[in-house]
Amino acid sequence: MADEMREKVSQLLKGIDRYNPENLKTLEGYVHFQQQDPSIDRVLKLAEHLEKCNFLEAWKYLEMESSLVDGIVGFHDAIRKCELKYDVSYVIGITYQTIDKSLMSDLLGGLQGDELDEWIKAQGWTIQEDGKVFICNQEAHIKSKNIAEKIDFECKWLVGFYA
Repeated sequence: MADEMREKVSQLLKGIDRYNPENLKTLEGYVHFQQQDPSIDRVLKLAEHLEKCNFLEAWKYLEMESSLVDGIVGFHDAIRKCELKYDVSYVIGITYQTIDKSLMSDLLGGLQGDELDEWIKAQGWTIQEDGKVFICNQEAHIKSKNIAEKIDFECKWLVGFYA
């Protein structure tokens, strides 16, 4: 049944029928059907961890729910560095000046050894002798922003006058 429904909706969305309001019930039914799928809840929970930048919990969750991403090549690297609003490398880059290499390993999902060193190098970060990773001097990246507000007193006076 699920495969039939998926195929029917797929065909609807490919053609001009996707704009036909008579197909709205079919599309709503499919959305309702998807919401009952337990894997949707699992994906939403992962998304919530990532959106909250709770990367350690996200990696633990992925370890417990590994079947969620089985067969998706490059999924873990995509979380580490991708076009997400808050990928791990981006958040590390704007949060830390230096970070302990072991904490960085945890935040990146357990990258170790050469793989971790290559990732650090690819981001333009440097490994220091004390085992910490230098990200950047955050003070050098401070950007000031002027905020200008324009208040038109004449309009406010006229509104009060006509009220």
